[in-house]
Amino acid sequence: MSASRGTQSVRWIIWAVFFLYLCSQVLGFVRVLPLPLRAGLVLRIVVAVFTYVYFGGSGSKALGWTLTVLLVPVVVGFLARAVGSHGSMAVMWTFFVVTNLPMLGLVLQWPGSFGDRQRAAKRPAAGAAAGTPASRPAAAPLRTSASPSATKAVEPPADAALMEAIARNGLRPLGNKKRLGFGEDKDCLDYRAQFRDRGSALAYYKAFLSHASKNPPPVLIEVIVAFTPNTIYSEKYSMVLPYFNVGAREDYSQWARNAIMSSNDTLRQHSYSAGNSYSYVPSSIGAQGAVIEWTIVAPRGFDPDSPEGQELLVDPPDGGYKEVAIEGRGVALPDKPDPCGPWIGVLFEISAFSEALYGRAATKLLLEIVGLKDLSGCVIHGGDVLPECKYWCNAVHTGSQEQAELIQLAVLESENGKLAHEAPSLLTGGEVPVNTLPFQGFVSKDGKYVGV
Repeated sequence: MSASRGTQSVRWIIWAVFFLYLCSQVLGFVRVLPLPLRAGLVLRIVVAVFTYVYFGGSGSKALGWTLTVLLVPVVVGFLARAVGSHGSMAVMWTFFVVTNLPMLGLVLQWPGSFGDRQRAAKRPAAGAAAGTPASRPAAAPLRTSASPSATKAVEPPADAALMEAIARNGLRPLGNKKRLGFGEDKDCLDYRAQFRDRGSALAYYKAFLSHASKNPPPVLIEVIVAFTPNTIYSEKYSMVLPYFNVGAREDYSQWARNAIMSSNDTLRQHSYSAGNSYSYVPSSIGAQGAVIEWTIVAPRGFDPDSPEGQELLVDPPDGGYKEVAIEGRGVALPDKPDPCGPWIGVLFEISAFSEALYGRAATKLLLEIVGLKDLSGCVIHGGDVLPECKYWCNAVHTGSQEQAELIQLAVLESENGKLAHEAPSLLTGGEVPVNTLPFQGFVSKDGKYVGV
């Protein structure tokens, strides 16, 4: 006999005990088979134990039913004794029914229902291939990936003819200004949503495309997600689409606003900038960044073979912006680490820096003092120490206690004059004002700094 069948047999036996106990209560109440008080109490405890076993021996459901079986008769018993002989027969019957309601509930939960639920949980989803776990998600529809010839299965659905035209014509991100909202005679402006991590950027991108699949835009546009390490913002992952504020087409402007608002309902943890030239996108990506995902979103009924389609679905030699790296084509992007070690704070004298961007200069100095190798896998925050703003603090989230000690030793041994003098140059534990310091960047596991 299998374990599941054995468990089911035990449940049937326990259920039979519940049924017999309920029958004995009825017979005892009508004085056909009265039970001594002590025997009734023992039986009640045995039934409570069986109840706990019946529901699996763990969890809130098992505990809740067990306590109900034990406590309801006690409470009703107190009430019955309070009423005593003054109560009518109807009142006594009411007390009896309430006392045994938990047992009636247990009897009604016959063991076959457990077996049905177990079989349903184990049954694979309809249409699943043999050997495929039932929990495996179904393949999502096609979407354009960073590589024009790739066929990654992600949301939302895309028109097959459009996808075929993109692959056939070898289109690239930023390859045609007419897909970016303006004509060839004007410089294109962009709207960027900035994110701290790759996952958030892609989640927002998918939410945006999901809205676009249900509510197509009035014009054909291009949308990209890129790792932009050279941006001035601390958030290094960008979703870029054509500008939609003052001066943009009214119908596109309204559509884009609605799409952004819909996406914000999914994810709000981001900042944004608008009205910058698209020419800054390649420079923001630089040599270390790359386009992660990109796609073209077309209006309803768009025909790739129409004159408009042939004009938009082509990358003319001088009709786009500088070519950018694409993830997967010989480009491997550094992943943001997720350290779990202690925080270390390093203080710098703000007055010691001549640079206007003293925070960036202090972070660069920290990298030089400690070294990228010893900072690998760390996340760095930074900002003025409030309220006096005399010091700039770089808070380093380390990967381990050993790494934290290496960083402390490097700072203590440094004789750099820009480290704090009047205050300790090192902070540890609760002294590090992490909550007031914005994210600055991280050092990848292979020792590359990504940040401002």
